[in-house]
Amino acid sequence: MRQYPLFFLFLLTTFGIFCPYVSIAQENSLDSLVVLLKNAKHDSDKLRLLCELSEICEENDILTYAGPALELADKLLADPLFKNKREIFLQHKADALNNIGFIHQFHGEVIEALDFFHRSLGVQEEIDDKEGMANSLNSMAYIYEGQEEFEKAIETYSRSLKIREASGYKKGIASSLNNIGVLYFKQGNIELALEFYKRSLKLRQEIEDKTGIANSLYNIGIIYNNRNKLDSAMNYLQQSLTLRKELGDKGGVANSLAAIGGNYLAQNKTDEAMKAATASLEISQTIGYPDNIERAAALLDRVWRNKGNFKNALKYYEMFVQMRDSVTNEANRKTSIRKDYQYEYEKKAAAIKAEQDKKDALAEQDKKIRNYREFIIEAIGIIIFLILISIAIILYIRYKSKKRTSEELAIKNRIIETKNKEITDSIHYSKRIQQAILPPDAFIKNLLPESFVFFKPKDIVSGDFYWVEKFGKQVIVAAVDCTGHGVPGAFMSFVAYSLLNEAVNEHGITRPAVILSELRKGLFKMLHQSAEDASIKDGMDIAVCAIDLKTMKLEFAGAYNPLWIIRESECIELKADKIPIGAFISGVLDPFTNHEVDLKNGDNIYLFTDGYADQFGGPKEKKFKYQQMKDLLLSLQKKPMNEQHAALEKSFADWRGELEQIDDVCIIGFRL
Repeated sequence: MRQYPLFFLFLLTTFGIFCPYVSIAQENSLDSLVVLLKNAKHDSDKLRLLCELSEICEENDILTYAGPALELADKLLADPLFKNKREIFLQHKADALNNIGFIHQFHGEVIEALDFFHRSLGVQEEIDDKEGMANSLNSMAYIYEGQEEFEKAIETYSRSLKIREASGYKKGIASSLNNIGVLYFKQGNIELALEFYKRSLKLRQEIEDKTGIANSLYNIGIIYNNRNKLDSAMNYLQQSLTLRKELGDKGGVANSLAAIGGNYLAQNKTDEAMKAATASLEISQTIGYPDNIERAAALLDRVWRNKGNFKNALKYYEMFVQMRDSVTNEANRKTSIRKDYQYEYEKKAAAIKAEQDKKDALAEQDKKIRNYREFIIEAIGIIIFLILISIAIILYIRYKSKKRTSEELAIKNRIIETKNKEITDSIHYSKRIQQAILPPDAFIKNLLPESFVFFKPKDIVSGDFYWVEKFGKQVIVAAVDCTGHGVPGAFMSFVAYSLLNEAVNEHGITRPAVILSELRKGLFKMLHQSAEDASIKDGMDIAVCAIDLKTMKLEFAGAYNPLWIIRESECIELKADKIPIGAFISGVLDPFTNHEVDLKNGDNIYLFTDGYADQFGGPKEKKFKYQQMKDLLLSLQKKPMNEQHAALEKSFADWRGELEQIDDVCIIGFRL
């Protein structure tokens, strides 16, 4: 869904306020998407590509892609064959509605924009798209603000804030708090504006959003300037200036300098005020912002007047008047447009209310009809009930003769159900234990921020598991496939987990080949199978790597399971030894091979078990195979890890279709 910045003008110096928002440039290749759209054969692919194009194209081309996307989404939603993809199509529909609303708003057509944003919000509510709902509400609130309906704008921004607080999206929460603060500032409610600005600043500092921090510091500084708390104001404004210089935000630097100049002038520090105002003017002229030039020129006029140099003051006053007229003419043009649309907006609102009243009346009438129908149905139900009671009495005599047999059967069934429940409860308890020993997502993200784990057991419990630990300077990662799946595999996974912890955390072993040797010895010792048990192949396939994040060196060893490194469209495979790790193995065996590789920034590393590649599916119900898995990962190499996880999960589900999952699946991926 296209998101656009809300331009709130609130830089307060002697003559005004202004705070720019910076939009993020799209880097997607428009041409390549157009080619894909021309060659797309399926409507679902066309819909996805149309939505992507409407996100990254120029404003004048949005309707070219978003309009057909909306029509195609409605067509696919009406087709019962695509019932299982309804949520995806609804998401595309919401995006298309939002983008069409954006282009209407871009052209000042607020009535049409509101209509499309409302429709987009309705679809997002249907699919429970929290962030989409928050963005649509923001878009509507921005329109209300433009119509100077500040109370309605605050109410709508507050709804967006409530949604984002429930989802815990801190950047969005901070943005909503700031927007509400701007509106309170415009209403002259300085205390509430300051409260919301400070709440926004606190969140932005938590998530290290430097652009947001700079804007919040600036906004708070402006309020303190306005309240003549000049020392506090200067503290916040200087912090804002430092950050904006660091970010290369020229417009923001000009604003901060102008506000600082006004502060100095209020302290009668005319030399410092002149220096700040001159720097602000030079930057504003470079980037061509008329309102910034107007403020800086006005400030310099006052500075030179204070110094008694009326010749220089006149020069800057003339510049101020020229810029003021330019800005005033543009403001008058916008005011005229706003008044025209205000009339249309009020007419539309009245029409909507009348339509709603009509709907309410019809709903009340429908309610009365439903109540009458329910009464008739209840009466018929009572009659049928009496008939059934009569039949039941007749049948009761026959029932008594069969009761004894039925009771005995029921007792047996209850015994079976009780046993089944006990077994199932035990398995679920085992699942909780197994989940408890897996490393938490937060722990993994702390060690490997760009990472994912795709873990999908075949049954309630799994024979596959993943293991991540930090010992010394090294992070050790393992993907383990124990014998079988379900309950037998889960028991084996507990054994393997214990042996891994013992090898690394107790014995301090970090060399992968040695870890595997220790696992092999420990497994034989722990399960101590006899010769008669040799046909029972208790064991595991495993891939283990150790990464030194400072030296960017990776060590790897594997038993039947390799490690892949995706680097610049190439897959580097570190092969595993075909040496088993099992309790059925005794005697002296060859040592495992310890591979060492120098990693590069941007390398994608994957460890996995065989469940993904061995899954049957596709049009011919064949195995997915490793080559297809490798091609899939190569196609995903530039995507963020969370998107890779989603793509792997979707590809697996699409390939499997209605077929049964044949094995546990475990894939660990991370990027350095």
